[in-house]
Parts: sequence; structure tokens; C-alpha cells
Amino acid sequence: MSLKKMIVSGAAALALVGVVASAATSNPSPGPIHVESDGTGDYLLTPVYYAVSNWSTELKVVNTNTTKAVVAKVVVREARESNEIVDFVIYLTPGDVWTGTIYDDNGIVKVKSDDDSFIIGGKIGSQVAPVGVHPLVETDPNGGKHTAWHGYVEIFGLAAYDPQAIIDAYNKKYDKKLKLGKCNKLDKKVFYDIVKQDTALVDLGDKNTSDVTNDTLMGKATIYAESSDVNGRRTMMINMLALGDVSDDAIVDTKGVYGSETKLNTVTTKGQSLFISQLANALAKRRVMVMYEGDGQSVYPTRIHFTDIVKKYYNTTTMLDTSGYTYEDYYKDDTSSTKKKHFGEYYYTLNPDGTEVVFRNNTEDCNKCQPEESEVSGGPVGKDCTIKIHEEVHFFQPANTSSVEYDAGVPMRELAWKSGGWIDFNLSNNEYNLSKKTLFKGLPIVPTTFYAKDVQGIYLNNWLYNQYEVAK
Repeated sequence: MSLKKMIVSGAAALALVGVVASAATSNPSPGPIHVESDGTGDYLLTPVYYAVSNWSTELKVVNTNTTKAVVAKVVVREARESNEIVDFVIYLTPGDVWTGTIYDDNGIVKVKSDDDSFIIGGKIGSQVAPVGVHPLVETDPNGGKHTAWHGYVEIFGLAAYDPQAIIDAYNKKYDKKLKLGKCNKLDKKVFYDIVKQDTALVDLGDKNTSDVTNDTLMGKATIYAESSDVNGRRTMMINMLALGDVSDDAIVDTKGVYGSETKLNTVTTKGQSLFISQLANALAKRRVMVMYEGDGQSVYPTRIHFTDIVKKYYNTTTMLDTSGYTYEDYYKDDTSSTKKKHFGEYYYTLNPDGTEVVFRNNTEDCNKCQPEESEVSGGPVGKDCTIKIHEEVHFFQPANTSSVEYDAGVPMRELAWKSGGWIDFNLSNNEYNLSKKTLFKGLPIVPTTFYAKDVQGIYLNNWLYNQYEVAK
């Protein structure tokens, strides 16, 4: 099944989590985690990637600091449970850009890069085989299917370095006489050798290593499909979401940073509970507003992604207590708190009375789903107005009962105007708690929407962040 068909017949994505660390140099006054308005930060999030059939996702990460070299970690996670598929480190010299691609290699999700900022085992990108071996579809012990062809990507700024100090350490260790190039240009292999393999830089003093500042990283994602028809490559682009003060230290412990699976609880010295509460607060939404289009005869497909970056930690009861979230055990796994690890997900159900999702058209009219009550006790059940907020919700398509996609169902399609309009999601009935203390009413999600429209036989797709109201 091609993604083109899925977007046109449906419409989409999801989540985030953390890194690994050991502090070297402290930021003297770190603040709470927050969304950066200028698009630069010390942490970047791509809310969705696609890697299926001829659809791929290209990532670009920029070090906007023209005086510091930066080490960052890229983490690719599947959508359903936020499990890590692959992670690796990129080495960004001052003003540098890294480019990589997530793609489907005959049913396996892989990442490739010819960029010289991509260095693994001492070899630059053009010499490295694609990394990440993960099937698009897994089968659980009970025969259920678990898809990994879409998910999200995190980029963590680990540490920043004085490029001249890198040169000095290299020359001292190897008895060389290298010099910095124009614009602080630094050989990537020299950077890698000193930072990854040696302690020579540390020997020069901690002043040469610092925290990645909140105005350092910037990124863009492009989801595209190669095509042999006249339309050529079909693309959807979005700037990565940037957050600041995710880390408050330079992270330089090579064992934790480079070697093991990235963990949220060791990305910062703030402490796991405080870190997650700050992250959830920064992303909390009380209302989400989504526009949709129609041509007078039909409504065009829309897919909404609700990327929940902390859901991976909902079942850690000592940390999080959420009201309104439910664990769905798709394939009848053991649902005890110690075994909620595979083929299930937490979701939030909008109340079935229809008050939380309102459809409005362009002439001030509104519709909302009202459950139909049977006139006879024990009679047939009326409309089901519920919407489960998983990783994605499809609108204006026939209900899909499979375990890998979710649809708003017939009642929701009947509420839409063929002339187009907008949908108002009220999420404020949900309470999000940490250690029994209410932090906000809403959801800690990143909302993203796909649109698809047929214009003279050509499908135009725009990928946009939804408008939203910050939770309180």
C-alpha cells in the first residue's frame, strides 16, 4: 500500500523521549524547558517520519553557531510505543549542516547519509553502510501486527566545543601542525577523533567544553515520494519543533551518550520527574483547531497526528499519574504494570457526549455529535461519538477497524460541511498529574495535520502544525 493512497484516502503522527548523559560543565542558570519561538534550540523534534514503499523522509540539522563545534544525537522512534529504532551521533562544525534519509529498504526501516558529519566507527557517511535494521511490520507472539514505518525523530544537543581547542588537542596528541580553515572550518575526522576517541581535549581543561545553548540547533524535515510520472517528487516539508533548556549541562560521557539506548531520565541533572513535568508543561495543549477543505460535493481527507512525547512513561506509576488516559492492550498481552511493554498504547478518549469536538463551517454554523438514546430499554445502541486520541486520527473516511490505523468514524464524517470548515478539539477535561499534583488540564501533544486535495488530477499535500491554545 503506497503512502500516496493512504494520504489521499485517509490523512497524519507521533511522540518523543530522551537522551543519555554525564555532566561536565554546568549552565549557571538553566531555565524550565520551553518551546522556542525562533525555531532554534538545544533539542529538536520531527513529529513524524514516513518510510514505506517509495516514501522517504529527509532530515536536515543545522548548527547555527558559527564559532562552536557541536555534537548532537539523532534518535529515531517508532510511533506506537516510542521504542527506539536506531540512534547515532552527528558531528557539526561551526555553521555546519547534516543531511540524512530514513527510508524503506524492502520492508526494513533504515537510515543513510553521505554527509561527512555522519561518522560511525571512524568512517564518514559516504563510507558507511545504512544503519538501523527494523522491520516495517513486526508480529507479536499472539499473531498481531505492529507497524514501524512511521514515527518521530529527536535531535539532542550534547556538547559544544571551541574548534581551536580541538585543533590544539589534536596537534598535541599526534604531533601535527593543523590549522583552522576559513570560517572556523574544522576537519570532521579530527573533530571525531578528539571528541569520541580521546581524552586529549579533556586534558586541556573543561573550559573548552560547554552546554549547547538554546539558539544553536535548527532543522527541517521533508517527506517525499519518488515518482516516474510528470509530477515527479511529491513533497511535504516542515520546520522541526525547537525546545530550549532541555539539557542544562555538556553531555560528554561516551558510554552513555554514544553507546547505549537513549534514555529520557539521564538527559539532564534536573531529575527525571522534574524533567518530564517541565517537558509536558512546555507542550501542553488545551484546545487544538484544525481546518479542513471541501468542494461543495465532498470533504477532502484529513489525517491528524497527536504526537505525545511522554506517553512512554505513563506506566511508571511512581512518576506519572494521569487522569483520562487508558491503556489499550491491542493483542491481549499481560497488562500488569511491569509488562506493559509491547503491542499496546496509552490513549485519551474524548467524552462521548459530543461537547469536546465541534465542527464549524464558514458561515458560523456548528455541529457536534450527540449520542442517540434508544426509546426502548435494551434496544439498539445509538451513535458512538467517542474519539480515541492515539498517535493519529483520520477524518472523512470510512471507519477503519484494523489495529494499525484509527478513524473518527461515521458520526464524525456526518458532522463536516462539504463547503469546508474547521474542527475545535477541547482537551481541557483531561488532567495531567505528576506525583498527584495537577500540572495542567489538557494534553502534552504536538498536533500536526496532513491535507490532501485533488486539483485537476494532481494531489497537493501540505503539512502544517495545527493552531492550538496553551494549557493552563
